[in-house]
Amino acid sequence: MGDKIELEAVGITDAAHAMVLAAERGRVGERYPDLGDVITNAEVVRIAAEAQGVTAPDQVNPAADVLRNGIAGTAKAKLVAR
Repeated sequence: MGDKIELEAVGITDAAHAMVLAAERGRVGERYPDLGDVITNAEVVRIAAEAQGVTAPDQVNPAADVLRNGIAGTAKAKLVAR
């Protein structure tokens, strides 16, 4: 696993437009994928920081660390919930 997490991202305006088109012109049982851009986790952090008016961190956690922390957090939540 590399140090970059890549995500598919679709802008909210594009997603809403796709939903309207599917509702107006779509057919029952059909699927209409709304393909966006592939961006890195670092880009997601930059966009979120910009939206909040703060400076994005210079580094983001490697993918392996994110996965390990997610697994640990899930395990902890299951133990605490008992």
